[in-house]
Amino acid sequence: MDKSVSSRELWNKASATGLILALVTIAFGVLGGLTSKVGSAIVSNALPILLGLAKIIVCIVLFRYFLVKLKEAHPDAVKQDLMHYGLRIALCSSILVAGYNLLDILVINPDQVSQAVESFRTAYSQFADSNTLNALDALEGKMPVYVFFVTLVYCFVWGWVLAAIFSSSLAPSDPFASIGNGKEERREGDEQQGQNI
Repeated sequence: MDKSVSSRELWNKASATGLILALVTIAFGVLGGLTSKVGSAIVSNALPILLGLAKIIVCIVLFRYFLVKLKEAHPDAVKQDLMHYGLRIALCSSILVAGYNLLDILVINPDQVSQAVESFRTAYSQFADSNTLNALDALEGKMPVYVFFVTLVYCFVWGWVLAAIFSSSLAPSDPFASIGNGKEERREGDEQQGQNI
């Protein structure tokens, strides 16, 4: 990669692009939550699914765009450089999205977990034994932590897969690069020896 770009600058770029990616993801999540409260049953069921698909497509396009911009800014960037940059973007955005989900559960909609547990309890109380219901009560208190880490891993894995795919396509590895470099080095060495004689 171009030596004028330091690791610190790459982290700065990744944090800014990760913030953009996280804001897009959060915005689609908020829209999905708002559309689920629409009166019509068909719309309230279909619209969140369509928004979820749109979120995935927009995030994929944005992720590729950020890697392309880095490749355009640094044409010497190789597959490994793009992969590392993509992983940094994935890490930054997944931390922000997971943090927002935790904030949503603890502050914005604190009754969300208890309502989900209660709806599960009423739907499956005939089939569940007392041990399952007690475990469900214990799980309710730990649910924000589980949601945070599951969201963090889920978003990071998406970014990791996208980074692997796009870094390979944007900067394909050249298996013969080392052979060509060796010939050029030998040719330069021969020319220097010829000049010395």
